[in-house]
Amino acid sequence: MEVTLIDNKEIEEIGLYDYSERIVDVEEAYKASIENSLSSKISLEVGFKWKFNSLVSIGDKYVLNKWLGANVENINVGLPRSTSLVVLNDKKTGFPLCIMDGTFISAVRTGGAAAVAVKYLARKEDKVAAVIGTGPIGEECVKALSVLGLEKINITSLDPKLKEIAEELDKKVSSKVVAVSSIEEACKDAPIVVSATTTPRPIIKKEWLMQGFTKISLGGREDEDEILLSADKIINDNWKHVKKRKSQTVALMYDEGKIKDNMIYSDIGHIISGNVKGRESDNENIYFNAVGLGELDLFVAAKIYEKSKKENKFQF
Repeated sequence: MEVTLIDNKEIEEIGLYDYSERIVDVEEAYKASIENSLSSKISLEVGFKWKFNSLVSIGDKYVLNKWLGANVENINVGLPRSTSLVVLNDKKTGFPLCIMDGTFISAVRTGGAAAVAVKYLARKEDKVAAVIGTGPIGEECVKALSVLGLEKINITSLDPKLKEIAEELDKKVSSKVVAVSSIEEACKDAPIVVSATTTPRPIIKKEWLMQGFTKISLGGREDEDEILLSADKIINDNWKHVKKRKSQTVALMYDEGKIKDNMIYSDIGHIISGNVKGRESDNENIYFNAVGLGELDLFVAAKIYEKSKKENKFQF
């Protein structure tokens, strides 16, 4: 039995960062999540500092296991907050086929999730977005959103190198990337607001958002309650998983009795599949929450594996 190892450099060479492809992968993964795939997560957490997760997803041909370890204090010693390893198995035989670094795959598929949410939920004329948080996920969100033809993306964070981050991203993407000093300033001309932080308490106020907003939450308890209570539609990647993990604003509000099941509009897979309508008017406030599904990792990792095999890029 031979198992292929694909490292980060090789993943990049294969085309991980081709967001025109990744957005399609994410769309297909979301559709699969409501049709014929299975995913589950086992998590061990101690307080807010560190955690270990095993995220498993079963598709038509492959089974993925993403093993993740994280510690928020890593940043103090110059390490990433989280790292992960992906193992891809053959569904029929159960044999492992490939091992690859999952850290960048996680960031890219999450950036792709933000872009897919904008594609299906934002107003067609919206051309400005704000990205709150400039860690690996925030940066990938900027790259993914730019593929949609946005004219400007405001970014803000606590990173002292925010200006330099904006300058580097501006060189890489077609959208104009602008560093701003506060969340309020980032939101003032942005009908699309994406947040990707680890904050355990609200940092985004309802009064900063435009009427007809598309608010995308990818992190922790980033939004004040009023944002969700003012939303005409609350949409998730998978409401069942969101409730179970209890880490984001909508899940915590549900746990506190502020959000009920009948206040949840749909999972986004139904909208992508055409079973449920997305945005129906320019004035609708739409809130999308993504907790992160194994299907997204599975579809991206499988595409990378199959592409590398087809191109005979590495030894199999």
